[in-house]
Amino acid sequence: MGTPRKRPLLLGHGSAPRASDDHRLPNGHPVSGASDFLTADLAIEHYRIYRSPSYFSVSWRLDELRALADVQFGKGVGEILFPNRTVVKKSAKTGRTRYAFVDGELVASVRTSDGHLTLTARGAKTAYSSGKLVSYVVVNKEGEVACLQGKDIPARSVVEVGDILAGDEVVVVGSKGVIGIGRALLSGEEMLRFDKGVAVKVRKHIDEEAPP
Repeated sequence: MGTPRKRPLLLGHGSAPRASDDHRLPNGHPVSGASDFLTADLAIEHYRIYRSPSYFSVSWRLDELRALADVQFGKGVGEILFPNRTVVKKSAKTGRTRYAFVDGELVASVRTSDGHLTLTARGAKTAYSSGKLVSYVVVNKEGEVACLQGKDIPARSVVEVGDILAGDEVVVVGSKGVIGIGRALLSGEEMLRFDKGVAVKVRKHIDEEAPP
């Protein structure tokens, strides 16, 4: 669907290089403590946003969410997923961005463990319908049944993939459109190559999506 993402330095992911002198926060500290799936450039941008006097403004929060969405789901997804009318809610404890609502409906949350976005049904459908989403898997009938039952999706049921790395948040697509959301346990290439093993751990199937 969308344009494949450029994959900058991935910290702690496989044999990728660790943070170096070229990847340091503005305070001089290396970015070696970043999440396994967080790029060095994005970690530095996070630091700048959180330390900025303008961090708590709505525009800064929207920019943050859009940047995250572009990195995770494909270039251009951020502006479609988070239009200007997006209402952003912060954590009462930390003051950091936690939830994004559009027209009163939750579309995404920022996961506290690693700062990545998790999508709701509306968010997944919006991202997929944009035509720019790269973090998706298309499954056959077996995969549809497994997803709608809340079960993990086997690799043998995956028939098409986007630009996916293990650990990515992915949108699951069936014959009639988006049917679920989950976490990739394999890369897209591995999903198509393997006949055994789990490709996607389903987090939500659309029928069980609760209102915010």
